[in-house]
Amino acid sequence: MKADQHQGLRHDHPPEHGAALLAAAGAKPTAISTELGGSFTLFGGYITGRHIEMLPNERLVQAWRAGSWKAENSRLLAFI
Repeated sequence: MKADQHQGLRHDHPPEHGAALLAAAGAKPTAISTELGGSFTLFGGYITGRHIEMLPNERLVQAWRAGSWKAENSRLLAFI
């Protein structure tokens, strides 16, 4: 994946907030690797990506790509 834009995002919600959203009624299937370099899919595969950096309880950096984006586009997101 080629990251063509860097974006900063501050995520101050506890991890269980995101887990509740993914498990909510009507939520699409989700698969998330626990390994560095591992892949993930969200919303039934509409969002795909991989883990770039994983520092438990500190930071998670991921490369994201939406199904509607051009094949060469992706975004790097850091959850701090």
